Amino acid sequence: MGNWSELPRDLLRSITSFLPIADIHRFSSVCQEWNFVSKERTHPPAAQLPWLVLTDHEITKKRIFYNMSEKKYYKFDIPELHGARCHGSSFGWLFAVGPRLETHLINPFSGAKHSLPRLPPYNVKREYHDDYLIEYGYIDPCILEPCIFSYERMQRIIVHKAILSADPNKCTDFVLMIMLNGDHRLAIWRVGDKDWTVFKENRYIEEITCFKGQFFALLANHKFATVDVGPEPKLIKHKQCLRECTDWNARYFINVSDISLLLVVRRTKKDENDDEHFTTSEFRVFELYLEEFEAYEIEDINGNSLFLGRNSGIIVPSRKFSGCRENCIYFSSDACDGLPEEKYGYDDMGVWSIVDETIKPLFEPNVYISPTSCPIWLVPNPW
Repeated sequence: MGNWSELPRDLLRSITSFLPIADIHRFSSVCQEWNFVSKERTHPPAAQLPWLVLTDHEITKKRIFYNMSEKKYYKFDIPELHGARCHGSSFGWLFAVGPRLETHLINPFSGAKHSLPRLPPYNVKREYHDDYLIEYGYIDPCILEPCIFSYERMQRIIVHKAILSADPNKCTDFVLMIMLNGDHRLAIWRVGDKDWTVFKENRYIEEITCFKGQFFALLANHKFATVDVGPEPKLIKHKQCLRECTDWNARYFINVSDISLLLVVRRTKKDENDDEHFTTSEFRVFELYLEEFEAYEIEDINGNSLFLGRNSGIIVPSRKFSGCRENCIYFSSDACDGLPEEKYGYDDMGVWSIVDETIKPLFEPNVYISPTSCPIWLVPNPW
């Protein structure tokens, strides 16, 4: 048998083009030559199912990931994610809020990262025992006085969502947009900015997305708005797009074509055994055409699957992946800010069938549950 290290590099490159990220890592450990080829990064890893970003390990603080394809846990030692609250910010990147509200934009599979300014709009007020109290001004538009919270509470509630205009792996002029909790005001950051730019306009926003480099927002009155991220950022071109589903609890955008988005609404119900706890009961899916700003309900997503939660919506061609159910929504919890530690988002995960309108369990995570971490979906994108 010949020496594995003597195989032609062109052949090795061809092999890696068919491998997902976990197999590329295994490939790199065979020998020095294979390791060299694996780091050339001439093409992205093969398409794969999203991973679940879970909590950090109780003792080692390594972040735990769950590979859906392999049904296997991985632990990564990423200092910026120790004790951090993570949000899926698209393109395989995470927006992380640390225990002292420090923030980072990080790619957990490549190690690339950006340190970000302090989040608006809060001030450290005074020391309280071994913690600090934080003054926060945007928790409720009906309350004129700032609210006071601990670091731990602020870490859990200050940011609702984060999205990117472009892949930071491929450019440096991307825009990071976050939706602040409370009145869901928007703020943006660009590479080189020393502070966040907060939108002056105070409109309660349900959801945000970026489509072909253009940001859009869904307002609480179901109007669809274009978001201008120029020197004076603002919302423009408001138009009604949804005339029903006023009592639904969460909305999600997913990019599906050059002319349309999917708009998914989610309803929850009270747990029969716990009046303070809500679980998902159903979804409805609409296709939103951008030229006419009209949404139409659909009952089929062309055999694809959606992955929704505290992350940018992900669509996957189910037929390409063994075990992935067609016309289904894989969901993680979207409302875990106020839950007790033992229920922190891990009891409201499942698979909703659009065809027969039933929910089946996803899986039972065998991990320590941290009160700072909701499970979120992420597609590995190391380069």
